[in-house]
Amino acid sequence: MPVIVVVLEPLRSGRIVDAGEHVSRLAWVRRPIIRSIWGAGATIVDRLERHGPGRGGTESFAEVGERRCKRKAQGAIMKKDYEVGFGKPPLATQFKKGKSGNPRGRPKKKLHGHRSNRPHMKDDFLRVIQRRMTIAEESGTRRITLQRALIKGLVDRAIQGHVASIARLWTLFKHYHLDREPDPNITFHRWTPAVEKLIENFLNEETPTSGTATSFEEEEKRYRPKRDHIMDDLLLELQQPITISEGGRSKKITKQEALLRILARQCLKGNTKAWDLVWAMSKHYELDQEPDKYLRSFRERSPAELQQAIEKGWVKVGPDGLPC
Repeated sequence: MPVIVVVLEPLRSGRIVDAGEHVSRLAWVRRPIIRSIWGAGATIVDRLERHGPGRGGTESFAEVGERRCKRKAQGAIMKKDYEVGFGKPPLATQFKKGKSGNPRGRPKKKLHGHRSNRPHMKDDFLRVIQRRMTIAEESGTRRITLQRALIKGLVDRAIQGHVASIARLWTLFKHYHLDREPDPNITFHRWTPAVEKLIENFLNEETPTSGTATSFEEEEKRYRPKRDHIMDDLLLELQQPITISEGGRSKKITKQEALLRILARQCLKGNTKAWDLVWAMSKHYELDQEPDKYLRSFRERSPAELQQAIEKGWVKVGPDGLPC
């Protein structure tokens, strides 16, 4: 019985050839399977390897070379008629065949480079707290920095009766020495190199011109601080007025006074943490001491204590025999 070889090709129809045909002509067939049929049984044999020049072994080497030359000629004609447009980049900027798009290759990683090549936490922190945001108030909306918004949120929670927020505000007060009595005689001035240069020109009797004033303003901008002070944001927020109802009438007070009223109200409700904070503030301001500095205390001595004091010379006796 003759042997029939069946070749199953992916994406192609199967071909039935005689077993005597040269097997090498079945080239470029991907994973063909040969079924050897002998009588009534069929078994799967080894897979064929790739053989032959091209197109499944149906072309000779000369035919393959001719076909490739035609393809290159067609490509040259297309390049002459090539138009740059959407999805058609210029030929000069396209990747060249056989040339890498990254000739230097992937850069080698440095040992523990993540330790030195990292952003500074301080820079990121300053960038975040100086971002501006819009908040809504009774009078409308206004833009403030995130730093001011954090202070505002702390003050507002304290006014609502959150004792822990009042305690944190008290910590900030002591940190910036705002617990001290303000001195109205203290004034603040900015003494920058631009001011020194302006004074030096004035002392040298140089005539100022309009350009001098402009250059001074431009130079002064270089020395302006890049951020607002937390202490200033705290003071400005505590001095913001709010309206409260007292005795059936509306009254405006500062947020600083409002949070102290809330603290006293929490003490009356039996909040022990509020009382601990009030007692700490009282001792800090020496409110636990006697307020009358002219008040003196005296204690009467018994006859035995008086006689002992006379003998030790602590108490002097006058001509009339009475202690003086």
